[in-house]
Amino acid sequence: MDIGLAPYGEYWRYARKLCIVHLLSNKKVQSFRLSREEEVAFMIKNISRASITPDPVNVSEILHAFANDMLCRVVSGKFFREGGRNKLFRELIRENSALLGGFHLGDYFPSLEWMDVFFGMCARARRNAERWSGVLDEVIKEHVDQAKDEKHEKDFVDVLLSLQKDPGVDLALTKEDVKALLVDMFGAGTDTSYIVLEWAMAELVRNSQAMEKLQNEVQDIAPGKGLVREEDLSELSYLKAVIKEVLRLHPPAPLLLPRESMDDCHIEGYEIPRRIKVIVNGWAIGRDPKVWEAPEEFRPERFMG
Repeated sequence: MDIGLAPYGEYWRYARKLCIVHLLSNKKVQSFRLSREEEVAFMIKNISRASITPDPVNVSEILHAFANDMLCRVVSGKFFREGGRNKLFRELIRENSALLGGFHLGDYFPSLEWMDVFFGMCARARRNAERWSGVLDEVIKEHVDQAKDEKHEKDFVDVLLSLQKDPGVDLALTKEDVKALLVDMFGAGTDTSYIVLEWAMAELVRNSQAMEKLQNEVQDIAPGKGLVREEDLSELSYLKAVIKEVLRLHPPAPLLLPRESMDDCHIEGYEIPRRIKVIVNGWAIGRDPKVWEAPEEFRPERFMG
């Protein structure tokens, strides 16, 4: 069972704790620094190489490949671009997004679930799940085979596999649980990252003053160094404001994952009964004129303290 769509309970709390401690903690994030720097350098090299040709440069595809390659290294500790597996991962993640954002009649009218035989959404989801299962079986087998190698650096897959065998853990993980958590990490980390990067570049191209201001900040922080290091990020206040403004205008998940109310509640004039599925419109919240001045305009300055 995954995290995103799992019901709130013991398993959800345990799975969330696993991801935070073994993948998202400050210490763990810092341990991936070299991987991030290498992947950024590889991405810049790809853009430079593509810019030499007379053809248009598909920056979106390069950003998507960067986000996917980075996640593959962090989660599974491997380069997948050499064998072409990264392309397969991107296809699977795109299909996940299409299925999650698609319309399934049974979600809204359970009594009409049978009509999916005409639309094929469930069959499509099963095919995608089977493809994911096949790929992740290979990844898991590779890690099982490498487990005896003392020089092998432990990654998130190794952590999950070791917890499967640990009798002292709070909750036993099945192989299907491991696969579901890996799908969550690949899906949540790839699309969200590259979509934000893509929109940030688009907004800066459209707003030359903001771009100039950001360029000046970067040049002031790292004069003559060529590259901005991670230790410089704390001083890039305008960059942080740009990212926040991009997330406000263009959230990677405009409609948040469905929530289910645990009890009867009253929110902003809405009476929500217990066990009702609720979908929050994050996109609309970011453009609410009651909250934001000129909500349709790109103004990073609104986030400057």
